[in-house]
Amino acid sequence: MSFRTGDAHGHIQKGLLITTAAGLLYTLDLPLLRLSLADMWTMVSARGFFIFISLMAIWLIERYLSRERLPFFCGVPSLNVIISVILSSTCYIGAVVTTNAANVVFISALIPLITATMSNVFIAFQTNEESRGIVDAILDDNSQATVNQQPAMVRVD
Repeated sequence: MSFRTGDAHGHIQKGLLITTAAGLLYTLDLPLLRLSLADMWTMVSARGFFIFISLMAIWLIERYLSRERLPFFCGVPSLNVIISVILSSTCYIGAVVTTNAANVVFISALIPLITATMSNVFIAFQTNEESRGIVDAILDDNSQATVNQQPAMVRVD
């Protein structure tokens, strides 16, 4: 399955595929971490290694199936993702080690709600061709959504 740059529908499909795969793998994560009885930093290291291997495999498959040669490291956005993964993995493992599983699962279940709430405050798109397709797809799916044009930014409310 290959996705073209600028294809909003393809980006949405790709996002859904990645989210579904991550959700399925994530459900196995907590019990396996609790059963391992390893110390926190061993679990953080192992989890980081497997995240790297998984993302590398996805990148290699996408690069093989795609006609365009996707770079492995894309500068500042890639660095932001790396820092976010390191922080989230460390915090998640810390929560698994120091609290009971029910608390971790409850907080994890609230992540989509927290993200949706934060998107009303923090998320806006730069005005360009790629964001125009994403905004159009959001408007097609949500009849109540409105577009707020700001200087060099598009905000969907």
